[in-house]
Amino acid sequence: MAACRAATWSRCPPGSTNDDALTGCGREAPPVPVGSGPAPYRYAARALLSQECPQIACIACLPAAVLMRVVYFTSLFPCWSETFIVREILALRAMNVDIRIVSLKPPTERLVQSDAATLLDRVIYPPAGWRGAFMALLEALRHPIETLRMVLSIARGLGSAPTSMAKSLVVVLRTLAMLREIRRFAPDHLHAHWATYPSTSALFASRLLGVPFSFTSHAHDIFLEDHLLALKLSEAKFGVTISEFNRRFISERIGSRFADKLRIVHCGISPQSFPFEVAQPSTGRIVAVGRLDEIKGFEHWCAPARCCATRASHSAAASSATARCAPACSS
Repeated sequence: MAACRAATWSRCPPGSTNDDALTGCGREAPPVPVGSGPAPYRYAARALLSQECPQIACIACLPAAVLMRVVYFTSLFPCWSETFIVREILALRAMNVDIRIVSLKPPTERLVQSDAATLLDRVIYPPAGWRGAFMALLEALRHPIETLRMVLSIARGLGSAPTSMAKSLVVVLRTLAMLREIRRFAPDHLHAHWATYPSTSALFASRLLGVPFSFTSHAHDIFLEDHLLALKLSEAKFGVTISEFNRRFISERIGSRFADKLRIVHCGISPQSFPFEVAQPSTGRIVAVGRLDEIKGFEHWCAPARCCATRASHSAAASSATARCAPACSS
């Protein structure tokens, strides 16, 4: 497969496996590390590469040159709460994958993580104003049939959800406006995070460029909304979701005909950023980390905290937790 650029990087003998690669493929020198990210993100990167390069089993033997070019589609980049996307991209970069990032929205975040800041020069934003409209028009005239086909797909699939349909049509325009920049990068693969607007953009770009695409689904994008999910899985090279529960949910929702396309890649952290420390004696304190948003379910901590308050060993800490939760639990 041309996209693999195999001749420029594979240094393992035919028939090598990833286990062979991790032990050096029989060479005296150890292989290049697969990347500094946590295992789930290294596996995500490997999953992507193995889909594009199935004839090369020794994925851990990394190239001296660029292995492939991938465009990531996001709603907004950088986004303060989407650290998992940053870690996945950095893991791919550590594997010599050249990355560009499509942000469907212009930058708005006042705070930018240091890891995300290293990727800002790789972000493609939709051009604003008349320039954006002109570039979208040029590409629509260049691809009238595919543009009409995408519009009709959105109208049929989201006609009962006018707000989502309108936003999806805006995504079509912004994808057209950014297409020239994406085409200039000459990607081998397109990948979107979220089964909503980013994957709609990736699907459309895939049709226009003739480049395979994939997408990762998470939570609200499959539980609360259905943005052409069956259509996207039917045309995607593969799909990723973050849990076995999600995989079963998707199969039940759209049928099992695409089950062989779904991969599971769990979210994780970078252990290197959190050095091991010996646990101190328990104080009965419970810490929950996450964005203060209803969908994160922090209110569900209240009932357990109230229950713990009845236990003498943790009464002080649990009572404090219950008091802080009281407004949310009063009903």
